Amino acid sequence: MLKARVPIIPKKSIGSLYHGELEMGRPNGQGQVISLLTNEVQYEGEVIDSIYNGKGCRYCKGVLYEEGTFDKGLIVEGVRYNSNG
Repeated sequence: MLKARVPIIPKKSIGSLYHGELEMGRPNGQGQVISLLTNEVQYEGEVIDSIYNGKGCRYCKGVLYEEGTFDKGLIVEGVRYNSNG
């Protein structure tokens, strides 16, 4: 059975950098994904095998967009904020 995997740095955001804990050369543990174009944090939190997994916060254009528990790159529990607060 194949498992779908969401990369920590999606193909459409090639200008991103991971900064955080590594295990065997792969993102594992606490870390941040930062846009090299805007120098803004895109994600901050737990990562397992280069995928958002565990407690974390996702940002959009420098504004908190989602915070909670992520599983395989998707938020499964928490809060999603809309653009007007």
